[in-house]
Amino acid sequence: MTRKQIIFLLTCCLGAYGSIAQTRFAFRAGVNMTTARIKYAGVTKDHAFTAGPHLGLQLDTEFEGPLHFSPFIAFNQRGYIIRQVNDSISEIRNNIRYIDLAPLVSYHFSNNHTGISFYLTGGPVMGFAIGGREKKTIRGLTQTRNMTFSLTGDYGYFDLSMLGGAGLRMNRWYVEANYLFGLGNINNEVRQDKRNIQNRSIGLHVGYYFRHARKS
Repeated sequence: MTRKQIIFLLTCCLGAYGSIAQTRFAFRAGVNMTTARIKYAGVTKDHAFTAGPHLGLQLDTEFEGPLHFSPFIAFNQRGYIIRQVNDSISEIRNNIRYIDLAPLVSYHFSNNHTGISFYLTGGPVMGFAIGGREKKTIRGLTQTRNMTFSLTGDYGYFDLSMLGGAGLRMNRWYVEANYLFGLGNINNEVRQDKRNIQNRSIGLHVGYYFRHARKS
């Protein structure tokens, strides 16, 4: 199955669920400040954050009362900057583009007088890499290349993470801050190069419901 077929299938599944369960749809967008926990042969390397976009479609269905099923499918760019890798490599800067499927749940605390609700959300995020760029500075000269992904070597196609966040919902609008914690090593060649790379991300996202969000 190709990448386009996988993305199309996931989108159709979310759309079908929304039709059956009368789910509210929301468009969401924002920015991610991303980095990674990076270890070379067990030694943690100095790293820094880089910014990337977030664009997605979210669904929202009330299970019962304040508990909601709030999955989203989204495009996210995650990456990292490694400083002073060794005597010759002063910096590596990677940016990876992911399609994420996040089957999240959320718990809403409503204020019936103002129509504003505060909520907590969390759950797993399954990422599928669709491309990436790597900039490597060696002895003052910067080289840029497309990153290579595979199931066994190079960088991995798949990334499993956990996400937790909090937000504020005001009728059709909501704003959310969240933190993504990568669980797996996105480097498939750890046996050869001893590199362990796990994604980390802080996100600030804004959403808009196409259908009115009823009070919880």
